[in-house]
Amino acid sequence: MAIRLIATDMDGTLLTGLATYGIPPENAAAIREAQAAGIVVALASGRMSDDAGFYAIDAGLSMPVIGLNGGTIAMEPLGSIFYSQPMNISEARKLTALALESGMLFALFGAKRLWVSREERQLDHIWGGYIGRDGSDTQITAGSETLEAMFAEGVHKLVIIDEQETGRLPALRERCLAAVPDCSITSSWYNNIEINPHGVDKGKALSALAAHLDIPMEEVMALGDNDNDIAMLDAAGLSVAMGNASPAARKASDYITLSCEAFGFAAAVRALALGIPQDGVVPV
Repeated sequence: MAIRLIATDMDGTLLTGLATYGIPPENAAAIREAQAAGIVVALASGRMSDDAGFYAIDAGLSMPVIGLNGGTIAMEPLGSIFYSQPMNISEARKLTALALESGMLFALFGAKRLWVSREERQLDHIWGGYIGRDGSDTQITAGSETLEAMFAEGVHKLVIIDEQETGRLPALRERCLAAVPDCSITSSWYNNIEINPHGVDKGKALSALAAHLDIPMEEVMALGDNDNDIAMLDAAGLSVAMGNASPAARKASDYITLSCEAFGFAAAVRALALGIPQDGVVPV
């Protein structure tokens, strides 16, 4: 069955992490080839929608953006949010209290607002590549006096980072689950946890986007590298893990491609969506 929609994670999948910032030209070229073939290509990231959208804009690409691990969807970079799934306010308050008690660095993410526990400009890169960039209407706030506005606007995701690598994240994770048993907790990096509302993940958002586009999930391809991509990999008709993917992401996938540094995204798109043979794209 032909692929009509491709959803790709960003960090560790589409983005290489090499010296060149943004979407690598090699991967941007593969996106354009897929779009020319009539395939919709969407970003699916833990990043805020506008933050992710700037990467597409800088590469000269127009594409839907699934943000905040499936909490929001915009049909184009910096576009309006048409799908939004925030946390219950009482649950957001409980999780925030635990994060404050831990003393760790953390942030609350809304569709268009970011609240940070420690406001230092050198930390901006932790929360996103383009948080607060001109052209975005995302607000950045800090301090107890702005927490209520954050809760009222809607918390989609809470990220806690163990900067000192104290090893306390697993215990904190259990405390969060005890306080809000049905929340979704994943990791996008070795020293963080990302908490989303129950029933919110990249897989459900991808299904919502496919339904909006009237595309059956059998005709959807997803690419990812980490545990927060697993729901999306499970939901797609064709799933691809990067060569640098976590063991769990590999297990959830149909194919393995090259690493992100070797432009495995481009190889997988060409091999599996466009039918152009590529080295390094193999069944699991």
